[in-house]
Amino acid sequence: MAFRPIFVSGLEKGALFREVSIQFHWHPGMAPSQKKRSVVELHAEAANIGYSRVLEVSTKSEDEIGRRLSAFTLDVELSGITSKIECVYQASKVFEKGGPFAELTRFSPIEAKRFFKDKELGLIKHFEFEGRRYENIPHHAFYDWLFLKALKPHGMYLSQRLQEFDAFSDIEFNPEKSINTQARSIAIIKCLILREQIDACADDFDFFRSMMFEIERKTSTQIQLGFAE
Repeated sequence: MAFRPIFVSGLEKGALFREVSIQFHWHPGMAPSQKKRSVVELHAEAANIGYSRVLEVSTKSEDEIGRRLSAFTLDVELSGITSKIECVYQASKVFEKGGPFAELTRFSPIEAKRFFKDKELGLIKHFEFEGRRYENIPHHAFYDWLFLKALKPHGMYLSQRLQEFDAFSDIEFNPEKSINTQARSIAIIKCLILREQIDACADDFDFFRSMMFEIERKTSTQIQLGFAE
């Protein structure tokens, strides 16, 4: 058995997303067929608690839109350079002992992701791309924002397609080992489309970041007072 989260979009107000942990039967192994079997198990358990329409957002998805929304598939244009989201994200990392790594935009997504394996560079301090600095707190803000940049032109199409799903999963994401997941990013985008704020957030990283801070602050206050939405 294993636990993995699914991500539910926020409504007209309140938090941008909600994370729901699901226990399900895990099929071990690196083969794509094993990953897909685990996705089926995860979605079946999610349906048992009311989330019958879950979109897997990864290259392992059975849905074409789920595969197309993967960070390994989506192109993003930033500072005049176009590459896959995964490559731009990895290229932008600035560690205590190195970075950024502009050459990674010319790598394949899997090569870019594996670039840092066995490298001892310390903690990530911030992100930087073509001389522009992006702060690292909230920790997943820059990664989510790259999805916003990539998908802003497709807001009308996404507003229709994403309404077909109750929640989003990413079978490769283990919250005990990593921070970012494309499932959370897509849940946030669905929420921002509903609130008609996707354009404003995609155009300005600092605005999006400040929004996340403010929503987290308000949500935290509501939970402490006992009336979180």
